Amino acid sequence: MADTRKPPPPFAPAGAVRRMASGRWAYKSTGRIAPTVNGRPLAEGWRKDKRGRVYNVARRREVAIKNFRTGITGKKPAQSRNLGARAGLVLWKGPPAPRWPTAYMAIDERDRLTDSMAWKRSALTAWCDNHAVPATKRPKGERAQHLMMNHWRVTVARHAQAWATVTLAWIESRGIWVVAGSTPISDEPAEARSMGLESRDSYATRAALPMPDGPPQKPADLVSLSIPIRRAR
Repeated sequence: MADTRKPPPPFAPAGAVRRMASGRWAYKSTGRIAPTVNGRPLAEGWRKDKRGRVYNVARRREVAIKNFRTGITGKKPAQSRNLGARAGLVLWKGPPAPRWPTAYMAIDERDRLTDSMAWKRSALTAWCDNHAVPATKRPKGERAQHLMMNHWRVTVARHAQAWATVTLAWIESRGIWVVAGSTPISDEPAEARSMGLESRDSYATRAALPMPDGPPQKPADLVSLSIPIRRAR
């Protein structure tokens, strides 16, 4: 079995740092304060982001330069659109179009649903309008009740701190979409897309899904939705 444990953070050699009177560590070569993990200083060139994840500064800069596109004129595209395009996701826009554009899906999924029956598309839009609405767009009395994935709330892509992915099942006899399951929270939209499609394919092999108010039923269709979320304050 493959070892799935994360490698340890790259800690600084003992001779490369010195302990200051304040208890903090500093690099001997530059005098800069060294970020720490569990009290141990990281190697020079490594830092932590706001969520405590360790990253290599040079590598992140290299990726940023590589992804930077030059020669773009006119109005800058919306960040949410870029996030989806890079991850192979697109917004679900109906018909009719959802009031809150926060539900994303794989491009081929959108194209397939666009060609399906009208009431199935309208029911999916209705589900998005009821469940994929940013908390700030709801009346104050409803905001505390509309949490997704424990302490996370729905937001727009440009404010996303993570992505939640749910698999919806189309129940033909009732004309509704119901939640069949969900995947772990993802840091990136591309990861959310990949896990969502795997979840959809997994549920497609099952004989029937349990219903909250009736006997189990075999879904006539399945779709994976990825929804941007952020921590509830």
